[in-house]
Amino acid sequence: MSERRAVRAKEFPFLVAASGRRLLMVSILYKEENSKSCLRMAELFAKYNLRILSLFKQELTEGSEWTFFLDVTETSGLEEWLEAMRKLPGVVDFYVSKPEENMLTDVFHFPLTSRKGVRMVIFSAEMLSRTLGELYKVFGTGAQFITYRIGFDYGIDLGNHFRTLFFEVAGETPPPSQIIDFFLRYNMSAGWQIIQEFKVSEEKGKIKALVRTKELFEASARKKGAYASQGEKAGCDLFRGMLAGLFTSLYGKEFRVWEVKCEGKGDPYCEFSIQQV
Repeated sequence: MSERRAVRAKEFPFLVAASGRRLLMVSILYKEENSKSCLRMAELFAKYNLRILSLFKQELTEGSEWTFFLDVTETSGLEEWLEAMRKLPGVVDFYVSKPEENMLTDVFHFPLTSRKGVRMVIFSAEMLSRTLGELYKVFGTGAQFITYRIGFDYGIDLGNHFRTLFFEVAGETPPPSQIIDFFLRYNMSAGWQIIQEFKVSEEKGKIKALVRTKELFEASARKKGAYASQGEKAGCDLFRGMLAGLFTSLYGKEFRVWEVKCEGKGDPYCEFSIQQV
């Protein structure tokens, strides 16, 4: 399906690096935003020769916030532009960072959230891989149980969360398979893995499913040597546990999950078999 296809990498919009450039961050809160206000903003950017390096928008209870990372190196009349932006109709709040050279980071927003307000903390895949690698190094096969259990409990929480979120937003709860499909796509947007295939079926009154992934971070860690000392013992146990918890939570039945193929062990992809007990 085209909607699952990874088109390109995505850089988080809270750090901008531009060698030899003078950078500025601006946050603008509109009480009532419309197409005319957006056009007026664009006209002012063009008039004062500001280059947008990154931007994001979020809808808040108090209005619409636009945040811009700008290259102002070639700008003439920066203070004049700032004053004109402050006076735009509908602007109720306006924050400007101190101009910096070469790199600029977002200090206006905290905490970082997703899924309608759930706090997020970003770690690099490398750091997570090292953490898992150390667990396997210290606890051996016991790390499989630890990571699986962490994943399982997290999967239970995720199932409850997404069920509630769908009801709050749509006014109804879709079938479990639809929620799981959406979660897997959300997880892809969060950088965990690319989803190649997901299907659910029923056999002799029991639910079974298949999940196939590429570039799952646990498998990538194994390929890069984080689990090198564990031979065939280490797998994608965190994700395996998460799937088990997610299915158990949403279907209200006990599920087990097996990783039948692992990209980190030389297979072309990771494949998980999910079966109701």
